[in-house]
Formats: sequence, C-alpha cells, structure tokens
Amino acid sequence: MVVPEDIATALEAGNFAVVRHWLTSGARDANDVDSNGFTLLQRTLIPHQANTPPYACMGPSRVEMMRLLIEHGAEVSHTPNGIEPIFYCACAEEVRVLLDAGGDVNVQLSAPNGPGLTPLMYYLQHAPTFPAMVDFAKFLVKCGADLSLTSFMGDAETFARRFFEQMQTMQMQVQSMQMQAEEPNFLAEMDFQALDLAPCLHLVDWLADVRRAGGYQKFVREPRVALARLRLLGERGRASPPDGATKEARALERLFGPRTPLPRGVFWLVVQYWRSDRDV
Repeated sequence: MVVPEDIATALEAGNFAVVRHWLTSGARDANDVDSNGFTLLQRTLIPHQANTPPYACMGPSRVEMMRLLIEHGAEVSHTPNGIEPIFYCACAEEVRVLLDAGGDVNVQLSAPNGPGLTPLMYYLQHAPTFPAMVDFAKFLVKCGADLSLTSFMGDAETFARRFFEQMQTMQMQVQSMQMQAEEPNFLAEMDFQALDLAPCLHLVDWLADVRRAGGYQKFVREPRVALARLRLLGERGRASPPDGATKEARALERLFGPRTPLPRGVFWLVVQYWRSDRDV
C-alpha cells in the first residue's frame, strides 16, 4: 500500500497525533512506502537532506517519530530502495534508536548506491564540510563499526586519508592561484580555503590508532593498562612519582606510591571511573 501524502507530510512536520491516529486506525502497515518508494522510517529522516546532509540533530521530534514508527512495527532493515535508514541519520541519538531496534552499524550499500560503503565511510566523506561528522564517525566506531570492511574505495581509514589529503592538496592549490573573476574555475566556486581539515586529518590518525590497538575497546583500555603497569612498577620500587611539592605531585604519589599509595581496591575504583581523551 502507498502511504497517503498527507501522512507523509505529517511525518516531515513531526505531527505525532496525525501519524499515531493513522497507524492505529484500521489495518495499517508501518512498513508501507510513500509515492517515491521510501518507507515511513526513511521519509522521517530524508526531508532534512534535500540538498546537503544536515549532520546536526534536528531536535527530539525526529527521534520520537522514529520510536513511534518502530513501536508500531517499522522494521529498520526493510529498505525497498536498498538504502538503510542509518545512512540518513543526522546525529548519534538517531543511530542509537536504529541500533536498539536491530539495525546494523556495518551494513554495506550495494550497487548502484555506493558498492560496499558502510555508514562510517559514508559519513567520513562529509567531515570536511560538516565538522560534527568527526565526532559522529568516532561514535560509529564506538558502536562497533568494523574498520576492516572494504568498499570500492578501500577500507575507511585508507579512503579517508586519501580523500582528506586530496582536499588538502586542492586547498593549497587554491591558495597559490590568483583567481580571475572573469575566468570561472570550479576550484574558485568551492570554498576550500574555508575548510578546516586539521580535525579530519586527526580523525584519520585516530582511526589508525584504533586499528593498531585491535579495536575500540582495546584502544580505550590502553591508558588504563599503562596506569596499572605504572602502579605495579611503583610497588616494586622500579618507578617513583615526583616529590610531593605540589598538589598534583602529592596526588600522583598517593596513586602510584611507593610510600603511601592508595589501597589496591581504591586504586582500581579510581581507574574504573577515570576517563582519557580516548573515551568517546
């Protein structure tokens, strides 16, 4: 069944009353499509991507509409056009809703949509123009995005490094060129100079570090493991903190000894709640 256009419009407008009434009146199927072949779940997300990816949460209404549809039977893997809803998400909370409902963070697009592209790869390519995508990409890795998966552009790290470095090269070319107003140039039309690529290049190094660590969880644990090793070395007298002349130094002495260290159980409690810059 094709969803009536007024219901599709209500989805876009966040009109919960209209959508809820339609879903609960009669034999409705939350997996029906609109006149363009999009499911209700897709239609909820797509309107905000008319010209460019939004990549900033549009407020709680989209998330709540997604939950309403899922509660009434919308399947996150039902994709008549072959594009999973996760590729239309704008923020982490929308991804959480889909994953909680059985979505796959490692689903790959099939031809002709972008053979092999994962959500991580898809969003990486938009990071230079949408800075929020840097944190979004890290969130996807935290959710289990597999860095070993490959597409027609290679794995996520390889693709991102080549893509960002290429953009950096074009940015340098723009800076060295004397643009002539009367001579149109596609480089002039694209505001490369306004792009801050440093966070993107840092993201590539972050992906490489996660891969070398053997995954996100191991990557996050590495600083904690280092603290535990330092504590052990202190207990054995093979390392010692600085003298307690400052407040910070006295805190380090309590953590790592060897004179008056914290009891081992308290130390592990501190490590449990300690956060490093690796925790996304």
